[in-house]
Amino acid sequence: MGGDTVDMANGTADMASGTDDTSGDADGVDNGTEDTGGDADGMGSDADGLASGTDNMGGDVDGMDSGTDNIGGDADGFGGCFADGMAGSEWVDMVCIAL
Repeated sequence: MGGDTVDMANGTADMASGTDDTSGDADGVDNGTEDTGGDADGMGSDADGLASGTDNMGGDVDGMDSGTDNIGGDADGFGGCFADGMAGSEWVDMVCIAL
């Protein structure tokens, strides 16, 4: 018997290669992991949707500028004086006195 040949020509896939919807992104929205420009939650480059804050405002933990609790970088919410005497001054009867 003579040699047999393949009865069908080689075919390639019938559609061009596409990852999703739009230009090589993961979810069909231009170059964003979820919604906008490469951030995690759809709002530019922060973790929670508000610029550069862990919670709400400008890089602080609790939503009030740069304070551990409430006001301006102190531990107890009273600007610069500490109720526990840990930082050079403390509150006594609501009056800040230097130690």
